[in-house]
Amino acid sequence: MAELEERRLAACEELAALRLELGAGADVIGELRRLVAEHPLRERLRGLLMRALYRSARQAEALEEYRRIRELLGEELGIDPGPELERLHADILRASPDLLAAPSVSPPAPAFPLTSAPPAARRPEAPCSLPYDLPDFTGRGDELERLIELAAPSAQVKIISLEGMGGCGKTTLAVRAAHAVAAHYPDGQLWVDLSGFTPGQLPLDPAVALDVLLRTLGVPDERIPEGLLARIALWRVTTANRRLLVLLDNAGSAEQVQPLLPAAPGSLVLITSRVRLSELDGAQALLVDVMSSGDARQLLVRSLGEERVAAEPQAVDELIELCGRLPLALRICTGRLVDRPGWSIQHMVDRLGTETRRLRELRGGSRSVEAGTSLSYLAMSCELRFAFRMLGCFPGYDFDVHAAAALIGVSPDEAADQLEQLVDVHLLRQHVEGRYSFHDLVRAYARCVKDEQDASDDGRNAGDCAVERLLDHYHLTLSRASERLYPGKPTIARTGAPQACVVAQDGPELCDAETARAWLAREFGNVIAGLRQARESGLHWHAAVMPRYLSEFLQLYGYLEESLEVAEIAVQAAEDLGDPAVLRLVTTNLSVALWNLGRFQEGLEHAERALALARELGDPGMQAACLRRIGTFHSFLGDYAQGLARLEEALELTRRSGASREQAATLVSISSAAGYLGRYRESADSARQAIELYRELGELQGETLALVNLANSRVGMGDPDGAGAHLEAAWDLAQLRRTRTYTALVASRFTQLELLRRRPAEVRRWEAVVRDALWTETGPSMAVRLHNVLGAAHHSRGEYPEALRNSRAAYKKAQRIGYRIGLAEAMQGIAESAERTGEQELAEQMGRQARELFEAMGVPVGHVRTR
Repeated sequence: MAELEERRLAACEELAALRLELGAGADVIGELRRLVAEHPLRERLRGLLMRALYRSARQAEALEEYRRIRELLGEELGIDPGPELERLHADILRASPDLLAAPSVSPPAPAFPLTSAPPAARRPEAPCSLPYDLPDFTGRGDELERLIELAAPSAQVKIISLEGMGGCGKTTLAVRAAHAVAAHYPDGQLWVDLSGFTPGQLPLDPAVALDVLLRTLGVPDERIPEGLLARIALWRVTTANRRLLVLLDNAGSAEQVQPLLPAAPGSLVLITSRVRLSELDGAQALLVDVMSSGDARQLLVRSLGEERVAAEPQAVDELIELCGRLPLALRICTGRLVDRPGWSIQHMVDRLGTETRRLRELRGGSRSVEAGTSLSYLAMSCELRFAFRMLGCFPGYDFDVHAAAALIGVSPDEAADQLEQLVDVHLLRQHVEGRYSFHDLVRAYARCVKDEQDASDDGRNAGDCAVERLLDHYHLTLSRASERLYPGKPTIARTGAPQACVVAQDGPELCDAETARAWLAREFGNVIAGLRQARESGLHWHAAVMPRYLSEFLQLYGYLEESLEVAEIAVQAAEDLGDPAVLRLVTTNLSVALWNLGRFQEGLEHAERALALARELGDPGMQAACLRRIGTFHSFLGDYAQGLARLEEALELTRRSGASREQAATLVSISSAAGYLGRYRESADSARQAIELYRELGELQGETLALVNLANSRVGMGDPDGAGAHLEAAWDLAQLRRTRTYTALVASRFTQLELLRRRPAEVRRWEAVVRDALWTETGPSMAVRLHNVLGAAHHSRGEYPEALRNSRAAYKKAQRIGYRIGLAEAMQGIAESAERTGEQELAEQMGRQARELFEAMGVPVGHVRTR
């Protein structure tokens, strides 16, 4: 029976294939659909159905059948469609003439019902004025498939608008699609260039465009009337009974297009434009963006050859990015490389290296990225051109309406209107709601274009004024965010009235700590770029002061290298500014940035320099802040006694100056140092005082640290359950801010506590968090702590080689940065695990060195942070 069924299916397939060869189409679809439903994985059946659908002007359905079998084969068998089906899919996409073979003989009697005739071929006299289809058309597979699907015939006039920035390949894509679907519009395929954005030409008047279209349809000269209204009437009468494809290329506005729309149901209008044509009722917009990286590479391969591209893979990647994946730019570059076979791709990359030179290089004959962008720019109002130029001064990647308002010097509402207008003409992008960005080459144009408006009343360049307004905006918003996140932290007022006064009133609303944190998470990269710009532009006050409000966020969320960069910018700017109070402040901040990176000795030197500046100024609060940092550095370098002495000196100064936040931070540091020295009650008392002060301030980060220290002291006093309650509270606070550093700290202490309480399931729970934290940037001293904790967890389960690996990792990191307590703990871990793995000599050596180091630091060998 199986053999008979197979032979029956083969006969059905052969019969359907013969009928299709003889010109059948819609008449075989029903039976083929039934057979495909019964045998969904049979590729030949599916291919016959696709061919029949295409013959019936149902191209979208044919492509859908291909998608279905591709998914079925992938899910059921893990394979792709065979080469025959792949070729058929490609033929449908490019509208191969082979798919529309006319019948040569009368078909025999059908084996199953035939209900309709094949689609009529295009009339021989039907005009076609479409431009030629590029032979090296590359990529755009998804866009082309979507466009062909949208362009399928319907009972109404179908209008599709391809919109995008100049040079993105709209016309090329539209022409390819027009040729692909031309057979479905048998009464003519017409094209007219409306010159909406053509160098050296005015946009084509609709009356002139109608004259071209009517003549293309064969209307004699004497029948074409003068005047737009008369020509519109004749155009609608002439097209009333025709199924036409009309390609209106390079449209400048909806008003230019509206008179050119044909009247006949079943016609298709394809429009390409750099502006949004939202006024065209019923039109479907298709955004054409830059090419994907893969398509861009394929374009280079087709133009330059596989061998030349493969020889310089890194240069190819750079060239694609420097061209912004813009097809026009890529074709100009490949054209130059073809004309100059002696040039390497790297040489072309070098020529595009600087932003100011890039636009000059991207010229080829009559084609130019700069000229194309210039046409969009010149078509705008003076007000919008000014906004475009000022936005080009933005130093970061993407911006919100408030940053735009500061740059332009208008209210956020006015800025929002201008931003949307720039999006409409595709000179700005909006990939995410409320965030705007330039294409790289458009930004380069915005920065190089000049105008008489760009000289301000006081003789300063308007761009420089825009950058200063932006920095004022960032300073004001950063200080508001600091008030929400770090209550009690002193702020520094802007010297002189800020330019961004309107922004000060209408900046982003930071109603609570969470909105402040979210704003910083979105904007910190732009603020850093702004600081670099401030340094280059000589805006020393901004470059010196703004890092104060940004550094703590960067450190808490693991952006440690960025924290160091902005701290170094601040110190250089403060030195140029010549303000000793600001220099003291930023030098202290630099010491903290170095501490987070484990560069303790360097950090100590900068803290001592800051202390000398504070003493010269005679400010006890400043001195206290410096002494606290110095004491902390001594503690991390293993000199807890000296560290504690400096911290107690700092505490006395903070009590006299009344600086609650600084006093609380000092108490946390005292609690930590006292705990290491085994003075657990003193550690607990200091931690409780710090908690009380932080709660009065509403400062969650400091309270988290104080709770961890209080938990440590409770363990030291023999109360692990009490310690657990404090750690639970610390964990809850850490999750409110979702900081990497505090999450890692609390999880490591919980792991140690559960090891002490011998609760293996809880150990594994917290160990997983510790392991995840190692994959984030938490600083080298924290990495030492985490490796030591993981070593202890593995050791508790008898996984001694893994325990030894983690302890050795901690040892290397601690030794490199001079973190003596972490080094002693790592030695202790190595000794314990080496003894279990039979490495007795190593165990004895590490055990002895660990004891000596604990003794030298004055830390009890069994202190609360060890196993």
